[in-house]
Amino acid sequence: MSDESFFDVGVGEYGGGGDVRETDRDLQRLRRNERSTNRRDRRSGLGLVLVVILIAIGVNVAAPLLRGGDDSEDQSSENSAAQAPASGDNGSGTGRGAAVPTPTPAMGTIFEPPTVSHLRSDDVASVFGGIIDTEAVQYGVAYVTNGDFTILDYRGISVPEPLIAQRYSTVMTLGLLTSGGRTWAIDATDRDRSYLVSNSYVVVMSQRPGTIAVINPDNLADIGLMSAGLPVPSLQLPDGADLLWVQGRGLLVLPRTGGTFEVRGIASSLTRISDERAVAASLGGTVYERCDETLACAYVLEAMGDVVAELPFPNGARFSLSPDGQWLVAIAADGSSTLFTVNTAEERVLTVGEVSAVDWAPDSSFVVIVRNDLVEIVYPATGQTIEIMLNDVPDNDSLLVFSS
Repeated sequence: MSDESFFDVGVGEYGGGGDVRETDRDLQRLRRNERSTNRRDRRSGLGLVLVVILIAIGVNVAAPLLRGGDDSEDQSSENSAAQAPASGDNGSGTGRGAAVPTPTPAMGTIFEPPTVSHLRSDDVASVFGGIIDTEAVQYGVAYVTNGDFTILDYRGISVPEPLIAQRYSTVMTLGLLTSGGRTWAIDATDRDRSYLVSNSYVVVMSQRPGTIAVINPDNLADIGLMSAGLPVPSLQLPDGADLLWVQGRGLLVLPRTGGTFEVRGIASSLTRISDERAVAASLGGTVYERCDETLACAYVLEAMGDVVAELPFPNGARFSLSPDGQWLVAIAADGSSTLFTVNTAEERVLTVGEVSAVDWAPDSSFVVIVRNDLVEIVYPATGQTIEIMLNDVPDNDSLLVFSS
């Protein structure tokens, strides 16, 4: 009840000059009404205060939930700061000074485990950089997988973007790899430079410096030859003749009438080098299949230095001969492989399981054997074997070991 209302009622009626008792009764009724109104006002005020308190409590409880618990974390940080020991000017923690709040750690990046491809690439890099390479020589292995020229070396597993070789001089200085009728090349001194030499022909370096042969794998009868960048008369093979080529040595022709012929000279003449049929060759020797008058056949190796060695392997075996002619890998019909030492005739079984590709280091220090997704690097002189897992296997039996 306001003062203004009170005085309007009381004074107006009191000042009217009526009966005193009636006036007293009226005043008593007014006082009772006033006390009752005051009690109601006090109750209303108390109720309003309680409502305000409840709203405040609700806000304090709900706000941290809406903010994802930030208030609790901030409060925890403040408590930690308040509990931190005061440090002095010398930083020893024994002097007086304001408490230093503990900084909140920065949000870290999400951990992503390395992929299998990444781990295998790291493994390749560590094997080549830490075991295979020497101070004088860095090695590498190249092959084609899923149509891409792939390199294994001290950098790991890399797939460089190939260039198109347009000059004869470029091809002559590179290591060549034939894969499915195509020819690729790698610059061992600049391994980011790989080339697609031909998309449909086999290009073979000849033993005669500056001479290459260009072979159509779908038609061996006509072989193109180049010497010093200039075309020379093409080579016409006899009908039904087979062809064996070795990078750096050139072409071996195997006619149906028997024997083995080598392509020599500027005129590309065929020169008979054996009466037996060659089945494998390298720069340092040739493996022949030799049959006697009873038609019993065996394999014979003729290597540099007039070395002749009979090979104790059954018919149907395949061979990969080291460049120096001192070792060879024989691959049996079931795909298992054996390392054979020419001088001592010692045999060592290398793998159990089908072998898909084999090639030797240029200095004959080791041989690389691929079976399934596993690469075995074998040192014939010591017997050491190193295994590497591949991400993708070669498309075929083409493999190139190079060095710089």
